[in-house]
Amino acid sequence: MSLTVIRERYLAAVRAKDYKSLASLYAADAIRKSPGQPDRIGVSQILEHYEDWQNTFVDMQLADQMLFLKDNVLIAVWGWKGKHVQAYMGVEPEQKQVGLIAASLFWFDSDQRITKEHTYEDPYTLLIQLGAIDDQGREVPSLTEPCQIYDCKTLKPQFENLAKMRHYNELLLSKQLEPWLDCMSEDIEWDDQMVPGLAVGREHSRDDFVMLAEAFPDASINMTNMWSVGSFVIHQGIFTATHKGPLKGIPASHRVVNVDNMDIAYFDGDVIRKGWTFGNTLDMGSQMGLGK
Repeated sequence: MSLTVIRERYLAAVRAKDYKSLASLYAADAIRKSPGQPDRIGVSQILEHYEDWQNTFVDMQLADQMLFLKDNVLIAVWGWKGKHVQAYMGVEPEQKQVGLIAASLFWFDSDQRITKEHTYEDPYTLLIQLGAIDDQGREVPSLTEPCQIYDCKTLKPQFENLAKMRHYNELLLSKQLEPWLDCMSEDIEWDDQMVPGLAVGREHSRDDFVMLAEAFPDASINMTNMWSVGSFVIHQGIFTATHKGPLKGIPASHRVVNVDNMDIAYFDGDVIRKGWTFGNTLDMGSQMGLGK
């Protein structure tokens, strides 16, 4: 059975709230991770997560936007939206429709059961949509875009892009601004789900570089996983730094943060033309002492 078929069964089970069928897709000792949330270990705890989620948000719609297939790993960029009907993070329901774009990685064993799920989504987006936080944020996704599938079985891997991605991160951490910008096309588009909208062009990237360098001068990145699928590189990493400077109006806390993010970069020759980032804004904010 192909991983795309398993993904279709996963989506069908979630849409139907068929938790018995959903359970059959996971190994008994599977683990679900999501930054800012406790690990869910074993099938029963994983199903509890899905039941809580779908009891809080009803009339749910789900759709994949991009799928990457690499050996025993499936990486999905997907969206969901639903109606808020139970309390969520202290916010009482007002029947508002909310939703976001997320990314999930699934590892499979030899029996094609999920052994690990790692999902990145930003609850800050939902709190803005619910009116609990006065800030700019993402709109509820339309979920009308067709899904694009990228399979390493049909796409030639471009392993040289892995080295380019490492170099890109090294330049960022060593604060070499101009060489870092040279890694991008002039019209680069970066879609970070933790900011209000699409960032277009090198000048936007220049501003982000300066902000991060001032806020986190001692930053490091532990690249936990990296895959090449065609012209794409998918990268999981832990960003570790001391918050020593202002960050979007937040004064220095001098706290150490460990932020689990996922990036996808699309290479056009030697430069990155498109990128996507997924993470949890509230997780970083909590580590900087916000909300305490």
